[in-house]
Amino acid sequence: MRLLKALSFVCVVATVMLAVLWYFNPNGNYEPIIVALGAISAILITMSQIVHKRRSSRTPKRKLLSDMSHQEILEVVKGSKPSLNWGVFYSEADDTAVFKSDPNLRIEYKHDTSSLHSDDFREKWANKFPDPHASSHYYDLYYGATRLERFILVHVDGGRARLPLPESSVDLEVEEIRLKVALIFDQFGTCRQYMERAGLHVTTEGVALA
Repeated sequence: MRLLKALSFVCVVATVMLAVLWYFNPNGNYEPIIVALGAISAILITMSQIVHKRRSSRTPKRKLLSDMSHQEILEVVKGSKPSLNWGVFYSEADDTAVFKSDPNLRIEYKHDTSSLHSDDFREKWANKFPDPHASSHYYDLYYGATRLERFILVHVDGGRARLPLPESSVDLEVEEIRLKVALIFDQFGTCRQYMERAGLHVTTEGVALA
């Protein structure tokens, strides 16, 4: 396509130059050449536009979140990068993570009983830190007014880290999307360090951490 554009540009320039020469030398036999170059230029421009349209039609259009299914949106969350794709706002009333490319997608955690799962969370992996008290909280994923999913993060060691909930008190594997939610709200950058200390590990590889 670039070659077609370049050739059409050369033809246009040559046509203009010959037209100028014809103006100063009316007796010169420039007319047939000018007509031919003009026709070639028009053909090349048309071909370039056709090629561009064909390439554009072959390029898959990015699907909007509003057109995605529940599972597709979860895959978007799972594949996102916390520091790049999310903006997190902390306040006295709540913490909210907003998806930058579509603010309708967000994760909310409220600092009241509506988001409280357990004020005294007791599992060995969560109570092994210098401050043994742990509490678990709901983090709700919304698109618009619709709640799509509810995740649980466990606040450990006096709130120094928010950890994803593992499969069970014995099976300490963590589902990938749960880890992603924890990393999105990793306010102090302690999530991975505390996960290692707690013995938690992710079920799959390739989680985008940046």
